[in-house]
Amino acid sequence: MLEEIEELTNPKVKTGKKALTPEQQQLKASILAVLDAVRDESGKDAPVRLVFEPKSKNVEQQEFIHTLLAHTSLESGAPVNLVMIGTDGRPRQKGLRDILREWIDFRFATVTRRTRHRLAKVEDRIHILEGRMLVLLNIDEVIRIIRESDEPKPALIERFGLSDRQAEDILDIRLRQLARLEAIKIEKELKALREEQAELDVLLKSETMMRRRIIKEIETDAKQYSPEDKDPRRTLIQEERRAAAEMRVVDEPVTVVVSQKGWVRTRQGQGHDAQQFTFKAGDALYDTFECRTVDVLLAFGTNGRVYSVPVASLPGGRGDGVPLTTLIELQPGSQIAHTFAGNAEQRMLIATQGGNGFLTKVGDMTGRQKGGKSFLTLDDGDAPLAPRQSATRPRMWPACPATAGCCSWPWTRSRCCLPAAAA
Repeated sequence: MLEEIEELTNPKVKTGKKALTPEQQQLKASILAVLDAVRDESGKDAPVRLVFEPKSKNVEQQEFIHTLLAHTSLESGAPVNLVMIGTDGRPRQKGLRDILREWIDFRFATVTRRTRHRLAKVEDRIHILEGRMLVLLNIDEVIRIIRESDEPKPALIERFGLSDRQAEDILDIRLRQLARLEAIKIEKELKALREEQAELDVLLKSETMMRRRIIKEIETDAKQYSPEDKDPRRTLIQEERRAAAEMRVVDEPVTVVVSQKGWVRTRQGQGHDAQQFTFKAGDALYDTFECRTVDVLLAFGTNGRVYSVPVASLPGGRGDGVPLTTLIELQPGSQIAHTFAGNAEQRMLIATQGGNGFLTKVGDMTGRQKGGKSFLTLDDGDAPLAPRQSATRPRMWPACPATAGCCSWPWTRSRCCLPAAAA
């Protein structure tokens, strides 16, 4: 963090550059506008403690935090490759929503199997206890059959209608387990097992009950393995947007100067004499645009794409400026054909040598990507013409006689054909 702050507040000139880039200068200014100093107070009491002091008490806390989060690793993203082996046994990349849904389905299947297994155990135990209760009612005869019969098991099955499982259990238990005291215990156990059997039957037949059971188990596990009073959660999980610090630009008039070879710079104020501008040897003036620092410079490529550069990021002063190609990502094989600077609401006429064109606004042509955005579909041999500034509204000519021939303009036809008095 300290190294990042040092790099932001005292940037180094990039390799192959003679001076700091406009982006470095603008970022440095934005950081120093809100940050005064950074102190490392790490020690025994706090293993990691960094103190950031704002420039003044007038700096808003939220703005200060967003600036640090946006330009440092205080907030960072970690890519996650969500490849999982699903219930079908095949590895596949799935979204978090799909993973959670499949895990819920897996929990349903697991709890269902567990419930059925428990129900089978309960029913088997009930079957055994019912056989013992039947024997308790005829204990003397059971003892006589066991003593006198050579094959007591088939005899018990035939006499009392017992199953093979029940008869086997009677022959395995001790006689003292069939005493009167054991009968009371058997009745209590039978009552509890039958209540559990009814509950398990309802659970298997009702999806709502099964869902409630799964939720209850998850909540119980959360309390057992992560009690908030002993080990509270330190990471807050919530929906959030990535912090973005907006660069504040002072709104003031400037003049954008573009040379024929694509070098661009700005001069403070407006109304400059174009003959006073100097350029490199072999270069000359392409055009000047009087606008403001909050406006945007558009570069129209020969490939039909338009590139946006904020006027505030252009170098100023009396130097030669920088090549416009260093501020954008021009596609191979294409060149900058024309430029235009203005505010977002300013209207332009875009046309090609083939005679196609349309009216648009500067804001509609502006994009955030350095790679630009497509604005024209050019046929072979066609090329874009220089954009021309259009009036804010279509021009309305004054009324005139119909014989004047001005009705050839569609947008004036509704007015110019009227008598002068009516118009």
